[in-house]
Amino acid sequence: MKLFLNKLTALTLFTALLFAGCKRELTEGIDTVINTNVYIAPTVISFVNANETSPVQPKDFTVTITGKDAAKVVMQSGGTNFKVVGGMLQLALLSTAIPTATSPITFNVNVAVDSFAPTSQTIIISDTISTVETIKLVDYYNPVAGTAAIVATGSLNNGASPSVQTIATATNSTTTETTKITIPAGTIMQDANGNTINASSLTSQVIYFSPNTPDALSAFPGGLSPKDVIGANGQPIDGGVDFVTAGLASIKMKAGNTEVKKFNTPISVEMQINSAFENPETGTAIKAGDKIPVWSMEEATGQWKYESEATVTSIGGKLAVQFPASHLSIYNLDYIFNRLWPRCTNRYASLSVLVTTSDRSSIQSGNYDILLCTPGYSPRIINGRPYYDYFGSFSSRGIYTSLASYTTISNNRRFTTYGIVAAQTAQILIVNSQTGAVVSRSSNISTCTNGIITLNVARTLPKIFTVNLLAYGKCSNKNALSYFNGWLYFQKAGSYYGQWVYAYNGRAYFQLEDGADYYIYGVDYTTYRSASSYGRVSSSIVGNFTVNGLTCTGSYNAANSIYNLTITQNVFCK
Repeated sequence: MKLFLNKLTALTLFTALLFAGCKRELTEGIDTVINTNVYIAPTVISFVNANETSPVQPKDFTVTITGKDAAKVVMQSGGTNFKVVGGMLQLALLSTAIPTATSPITFNVNVAVDSFAPTSQTIIISDTISTVETIKLVDYYNPVAGTAAIVATGSLNNGASPSVQTIATATNSTTTETTKITIPAGTIMQDANGNTINASSLTSQVIYFSPNTPDALSAFPGGLSPKDVIGANGQPIDGGVDFVTAGLASIKMKAGNTEVKKFNTPISVEMQINSAFENPETGTAIKAGDKIPVWSMEEATGQWKYESEATVTSIGGKLAVQFPASHLSIYNLDYIFNRLWPRCTNRYASLSVLVTTSDRSSIQSGNYDILLCTPGYSPRIINGRPYYDYFGSFSSRGIYTSLASYTTISNNRRFTTYGIVAAQTAQILIVNSQTGAVVSRSSNISTCTNGIITLNVARTLPKIFTVNLLAYGKCSNKNALSYFNGWLYFQKAGSYYGQWVYAYNGRAYFQLEDGADYYIYGVDYTTYRSASSYGRVSSSIVGNFTVNGLTCTGSYNAANSIYNLTITQNVFCK
């Protein structure tokens, strides 16, 4: 393998990042090993457009951190100016924090970016090791499948609506339901303090999220298992909830340049409901006359709050609910799964997954996990490997059961599990056991019904190999050694996604695709600049090179598919 780095990357990979640790085999003749690693549990959060085909990606912006343990969260460089650079946020915990599986550190990341719908996501840290999280944002102008968006303009008279105004999303090929907002004549736009906003124009941004599309579910604002929730009695719900959603609407308005948060009189929100949605309280398809709880989320804090109970009616031949809204927020139609016992004919069921491949050949790229999980679930990546949240652990959103682990998959191979505790709604995932990549995902299914689910893997997946990295710096001004601590990002050419790698005490183990081209990113914590290089990564090319004082030596072991890469650089040490 040969990895080409340009001069800019060589300068930024080591000199502006944290160093720590010591390896005995490198310390001969060294007087000092520098250690400045004062934070723990390094966590990188990647912000991406939920629509993978969109050329628009979230780049540079700030976020807020709230929730129970917000005071324990800092930027990895120190400080609490939570700045996203190039679509990524690097966080850490204070050294006094002690996250464990039974007592995790929990906080919310709250996001408001121009042209994207606001969102909030709960982050749970249960160990001091490195973690990778992804937050998907929905673009108003190029929304993801399963959503429908509208950006509309209207007029105001000294901050009041001069006539009835209606803003409605439209159906499309992936979304068969709509959301409609009706503003009565004379409604006064108010800010967060209840003051009238004296403006002449009104801009409204509305997105409807369908519960029937995996892409929409994975980008649901706040997720389906929020922890900070106020119940119908006005008290926090201990441990949070697991929502079973019938649809969500994100509503934002600006009067002039000021955000609208309240109204002097409520506006009307109408949300259609798919007739195939199963009411978890009855175990049958939802119908007119059923009741459904309405919840709102304050995007600035990520807190959910019970609003009311709405009655399902038939409007224009479609099932829908209508409810008044005296403030602007994200509104969700949700039952609480973990407050209900699934009402199926049989309490236990069996399920089979039939895997097919378009080229009718075996998958050669490694081992796979086949999982039955909550809709929209994706594994977290910790130390370059997938980490699964099973029900019953500290995180209630995750896996019902595993049909297979570390297994090879080939055309027409079947995997069967028995004794599933019947759940209302689930999905089947095929996940690469090494990289955590989701290679196939089913549509929503009900495990109340025994049966066979067919999943197609569209092509033979590329071969991957493991990189064993050792990275350190030799101080140019003293007889000292400093080990690299920090994040690197390997972005595959032609894709918006890539592999985050955290080197701790100079070491990292991760997987890359054989023969692919990658951009390699390092981050300067002082100026928040990112630098990249371009090179070909391939196990068939082996070599050593030096550029601008950065020395890379590598060797590939074909017997175990491991590439050993050592990177050193002369650095100035304080």
